[in-house]
Amino acid sequence: MKTKSILLLALISLGSLTLLAQNDPDVSSIRSGVLRTNKLLKTFKKTTKMVEGVSLEGTEATFYTSTAGLKKIHAEMAGETYYAKADYYYSDRGELTFIYYQFNRYDTQIGMTPPPKVVKVEEKRLYFKNNKLIKRINTITETGENIGGGENEKEILDLEKTFRKAEKS
Repeated sequence: MKTKSILLLALISLGSLTLLAQNDPDVSSIRSGVLRTNKLLKTFKKTTKMVEGVSLEGTEATFYTSTAGLKKIHAEMAGETYYAKADYYYSDRGELTFIYYQFNRYDTQIGMTPPPKVVKVEEKRLYFKNNKLIKRINTITETGENIGGGENEKEILDLEKTFRKAEKS
């Protein structure tokens, strides 16, 4: 009985936090901006480049720009035992507003027989206002043994700087 009460209280608290996040005007505004950017992607100039020094098996970044400047970076990174992708979104003033990062860890190296299985998926959603992190959402799904994680937030932000430099080169 006591365990059920604690579980119910935890679920109610989690639901309350979700409602608070949905009512946050800054987060709502950022989400609207991301949706708007994704709707307009076909109208933006698209440039794809290989970016050196990010991952062993290669990194490809696609830059979407409008007349106002950079709107989005989509990057795909491959390693021997992982695949990751990141989307960086920018405001009309060129400020970073949102990062979506997904990291998939495999149980073995890519190219092995049998083919590798995804054993861990880590997703991060990072919201920014005035160049400051205002909200983070982390989700981890493990389907096998815990064999390590993805990048931490500082590393994800450092990657953004690497991609910005690659865009200009």
